[in-house]
Amino acid sequence: MKNQNNNGSSTTHSGYSNGTYTIPDYGNCWSTATNFRVYQVPEAYITVNHHRRKIYDDKVYLKNNTNFELEFFNGETETIYVEININGETEKERLIVKPGQRVFLERFLSTDKKFNFQTYEVEKGNEKVDNAIRNNGIINLTYYVEDTSPLTWITTPHMYTGTTGNVVTSWNTDNFTLTTSNSNLVNTLTGGRGVNAVEDGATYLANVETKESGKIEKGENSNQNLISENLGIRMKAIGYGYFKLMPESEQLNQKEYCTSCGVKKRKSSWKFCPSCGNAY
Repeated sequence: MKNQNNNGSSTTHSGYSNGTYTIPDYGNCWSTATNFRVYQVPEAYITVNHHRRKIYDDKVYLKNNTNFELEFFNGETETIYVEININGETEKERLIVKPGQRVFLERFLSTDKKFNFQTYEVEKGNEKVDNAIRNNGIINLTYYVEDTSPLTWITTPHMYTGTTGNVVTSWNTDNFTLTTSNSNLVNTLTGGRGVNAVEDGATYLANVETKESGKIEKGENSNQNLISENLGIRMKAIGYGYFKLMPESEQLNQKEYCTSCGVKKRKSSWKFCPSCGNAY
């Protein structure tokens, strides 16, 4: 665990909670009956020098070589543990955000390097290129609280209600993995993916149309001190968050979005933002 030594919103997607576990809505894979409990997930934002960047349908646009921070505010009465996945890679440690605490995280948890957004040119309209960069700039957040309830397992085979029809033999709510007779189903439910690399020696010709892509890299050294804590507790997920960082060159026409809150104008007849009332 990482806890910020000093304090120097994404779109959230909640699973359903039955008071003991909160699980993604992947079908009827788990059942137990206890008191119902709804959690408030933390507020989350992308900031640059502690100034919030506008969010356009989960997208945030940045210039090349921009250092940024992740801002979290915990309005819950319980400590929140934040799991951070960047460019498809999950940090091995989680960030501790205590009740009422606001945190500006400027660095990776596993190394004292700042978050840095870097852009580069790729070929446009190439399916293999699009596949290779599909995780670029993506930040997935999973929020946890301590789980003090008794651990419960499904002890008899349970039919997954999706289209595959495979039998799920067990479901572990601590890390959202399951055992099944088909590894493809495991990959689907746990976010696993195959590797489809771009062919070696690909050459960009002068007449090939390109576009800009952006990836989150390890930047310069950070002076932000984090304290490691080995808590040894069991956790349950209570919700999710998502950002997609994009190069400014990919930014859509700003007239399609509210200049105040970033909500997209979905109808030409809209004169005012339905979320905040600001004029389009």
